[in-house]
Amino acid sequence: MLKSEITRSLAQSAAEQPSQVWGWVFLVVGALIALGLAALVIGALVSLYRAEADGTTKAVWVLIVVMAPLLGAALWFVIGRSQARKNAVDSGPESGPAQPLDGGQATA
Repeated sequence: MLKSEITRSLAQSAAEQPSQVWGWVFLVVGALIALGLAALVIGALVSLYRAEADGTTKAVWVLIVVMAPLLGAALWFVIGRSQARKNAVDSGPESGPAQPLDGGQATA
């Protein structure tokens, strides 16, 4: 009984004020688009943080993503990430301190 009254009341309100209903629809759709864009930008920034690239390259990409969020994030995922992987593979493993020839066991 109560559910049908609420439904009838909402239907009547929608019929009387259709612009208010469309306002809510646009608000919900806009909020979903904004959340999607925020998720894309945050994902791009996290991916940038984890990428094996030098600091200058990362800084440039962060500026691109922050200044033009949709285009910058899309470009990072399409171009930048694969380029960073290619550069990491080309440079090989990072050189660290020299390891002893006996496998790390010190002799006294």
